[in-house]
Amino acid sequence: MKMLFTTSATNYSEQIQKIFSEHNVTFYNEFEVGSIEKTKKPHRLGNWFGHGSQPLGKIAFFTMIDDDQAENLMQKLEECKREMPDCNLHAYLLNIEKGF
Repeated sequence: MKMLFTTSATNYSEQIQKIFSEHNVTFYNEFEVGSIEKTKKPHRLGNWFGHGSQPLGKIAFFTMIDDDQAENLMQKLEECKREMPDCNLHAYLLNIEKGF
């Protein structure tokens, strides 16, 4: 059993849901994420309009999947990221050693 955790831009949530459906992921958790991107280099005059960071529209999913689903699903998510680079998709597989 593995836990799959993904994040992406909010407006790509339907594509991720579709991928989950195509790979028989029958249950998953979805939630909005309050992401902040810090500006890389502060302007010499300071920031008159804010704190130097911009909120980003992000969404996260996590689900438990069988080992035999994991590789195909990760390959499809990688393919999605290549086809839609603006989706800012990240996916992680975590081994579950114990749980109840």
